[in-house]
Amino acid sequence: QKGTSAFPLVMKVWTEKYPDFYSGFHKKISILAMSSLVTSGDPRVFETKVPVERMQSSGRYNLRGSTGKEIVPISLGTRICELICAEFNDELIEAVCDYNDAGEIDLSDLLHMSNFSADQEAQEDPEIKNDPLYGVDMLQALPNTLRKLGGAKLQAIASEMTENGREMLKTAMNYDPKQQQNKK
Repeated sequence: QKGTSAFPLVMKVWTEKYPDFYSGFHKKISILAMSSLVTSGDPRVFETKVPVERMQSSGRYNLRGSTGKEIVPISLGTRICELICAEFNDELIEAVCDYNDAGEIDLSDLLHMSNFSADQEAQEDPEIKNDPLYGVDMLQALPNTLRKLGGAKLQAIASEMTENGREMLKTAMNYDPKQQQNKK
């Protein structure tokens, strides 16, 4: 079809495949690119719908053990914010586990066993350290992205999120890196 934009298809695939990225550094680059996109002011970001899997909330129990999932369309902007919140949550867990590590098993390693962190990758490929995005502090960058969206947009985003998503959004919005540093 002539004149049809590939934007919706590319965004659908990008947001669907993001959790499958193996490399921590590639995930970092991708989520920072999504952060730039969601704050770009491009109206397509909030007009484009992408499908996501949600648990059905019928209030009934399914005796056959079915998970009760459904596919629902949400705005691309909301989906990106969900991914930002999830990535922020992972970064926060890793930071807390690293801080609490007393020579025992590092829980962040257990949580991220399938993914190399950017630091692990840099040990294997020292060229990664030359990339300007390598030094970005994700615990500051991700909440700042969400704060740039402003109240009305965040309310619209939160209305499309699950309860868990809204809690992660609230955590990211209330995060104060200075307060975290004082705990150390």
